[in-house]
Amino acid sequence: MSGQLCLRGVMCGQLCLRGVMSGQLCLRGVMCGQLRLCGVLRGQLRLCGQLRLRGVQSTSDEEMEEARKQVEVETAEVIVFLQDELSPLQQEVQDSNTKEIETRNRMMLLQTEMKVLEDNLDLKVKDNTTLTEMLEDRENRLRKLTE
Repeated sequence: MSGQLCLRGVMCGQLCLRGVMSGQLCLRGVMCGQLRLCGVLRGQLRLCGQLRLRGVQSTSDEEMEEARKQVEVETAEVIVFLQDELSPLQQEVQDSNTKEIETRNRMMLLQTEMKVLEDNLDLKVKDNTTLTEMLEDRENRLRKLTE
């Protein structure tokens, strides 16, 4: 097998690798578990963080610094990614708020128009009632005159 095998964040478990040949093996953040390597040939074994390997603990300052730098780089990448994702969402929220304000203004205008129409309807109903009474009164007078 050749190539690169990179494992990050293996925690509380057992990791068994067999036949890793002529490649690079990178383990980051392997904690409180058992790691067995069988047949690692012509490769580079790089350990970042703490690793318990049959009771031997490897925590050099260089490895810790490298792990810290890698975490900083990955954190910065995540921040940039999230900022890129956040910008369109902020625009969407702003557009939604603008539409909501426009909708409220339009609703207030429609409510005002409805109030005016209701008032006009009330006036028309009163006029109609008055005219109906006047008509009935005239019809009654006309009947009396024709009798």
